[in-house]
Amino acid sequence: MKSFFEHLRKKGVLSRSGVNKSSIDKLTKIEIIDLSEQLLDICSSLPQKHQPTTFRHFASLSLGGGIEECYSLKCRLKKIDQLARFAVLYSDRVYIRNFLGDYVHLKHRPKIKLSDKLSERLYNDLCLIMYIRPLIEEGHIAFVSPMKHMCPHCFVRHYGLDPNLAERLIQARKKLAQEYFANTTVKFCYFNNLYSVECTGPESLYEHGFWCMIFDKLPRSLKVKPRLLQKLKKTGKLAVSPTFQRGYKHHEFMAAQVTSNIYYELSTNKILDTSFVTHNPLHISFLKAITNDIEIERRNNIAFENLTTQIPFISDVSIRNLLKLRQREQEGFIVFRAALNEAIAEFANRHKEFTRNTARVLYGDIIAPSLAKLDREVKKAKRDLVSRARRAVLGTVGALSFGLYTGLVDANVGAIAAAIGLAKLASDIRKVMALGNAENVIQNEDLYFLWKVKEKSK
Repeated sequence: MKSFFEHLRKKGVLSRSGVNKSSIDKLTKIEIIDLSEQLLDICSSLPQKHQPTTFRHFASLSLGGGIEECYSLKCRLKKIDQLARFAVLYSDRVYIRNFLGDYVHLKHRPKIKLSDKLSERLYNDLCLIMYIRPLIEEGHIAFVSPMKHMCPHCFVRHYGLDPNLAERLIQARKKLAQEYFANTTVKFCYFNNLYSVECTGPESLYEHGFWCMIFDKLPRSLKVKPRLLQKLKKTGKLAVSPTFQRGYKHHEFMAAQVTSNIYYELSTNKILDTSFVTHNPLHISFLKAITNDIEIERRNNIAFENLTTQIPFISDVSIRNLLKLRQREQEGFIVFRAALNEAIAEFANRHKEFTRNTARVLYGDIIAPSLAKLDREVKKAKRDLVSRARRAVLGTVGALSFGLYTGLVDANVGAIAAAIGLAKLASDIRKVMALGNAENVIQNEDLYFLWKVKEKSK
């Protein structure tokens, strides 16, 4: 990735002090798109695959710095900071979707005036990349090319996957859409000749309990309602009725977004032989809806209740110093992960024999002792890496839960790899499959982690 940062320096958008905003502001729309394509080409080659382990992860789009849940740079930085600390301390490598690929489709849409927004977006994206630069250079975080846009149903049908999976995806999406409809308040706003729609709902559905989109032209749903439009322009705000809300189909749009994101995340996860990690419980509930396996759901519930692990989360040490801590206390992290691996293996393999009592014994005898040892070592080691002046008033703790899912990608993996932009890997998979040794390329175990960071009083 040295060539990536060197290219940014040559283009003048990167200096010793960081991302050069004034240089980015001078770029035209075409120059921004061209730069994003050049950067995408530099980091498009997939890193060499390593031996599959439980602790190689693919992150959900939002946890990996995407704008899927919130556009704000502050919010995106908070999430990618949490992921970065997870990557350093508890993962061999975390793959994230390369959000630099989001500009390319705008190249052939010259009528859209997005120069200001594009420069802001590029600045934000590069700020995120610079924040995790040490981890990129050390190989703890790696980019994966973005996928081509395709709805999950078409994705399943086009690549000949199990038709039952398509039906489960459709039903789960419909159920989620209804949940959005029942729990969302929709309001249109008008200010400075711009229109916007604001949606509020529970944080289980919306980041911060709020979602907004700004339009530079009149939405068609309002264009055909002259009385409502007149009221909106007069008052500046318009709360809509359930009937109008259903016709506007915002609930279907949000459910489709979640479905598309999850399917991309998990199909990519399957191809890379990684475990999926997310911070959003909504992803887990959606997985439960499409897994359709009562036995797995039973074991997952037991694991969540009895094997969720509170692990050291170090928020008051810089990323570079955190790398030093990982290197110095490597043995403690290895011992803890070995214990967690043992518990996961028992969880995955014992099927109906896996009970709450089994989980409690695993936690008490295997996980707890190694976790206590790791906690002591981390607290001791970080004392000389952070000054008293920097220590936060509030502490933070990480919570790690896990579970299984099945039946998401079970055929034509090479074609799927090509569809999401992993051309080299697709070629490798086809070659190995031709030799009848596909098992060495595609891991059959499907494991997800729920990673949450919570504040607590010291």
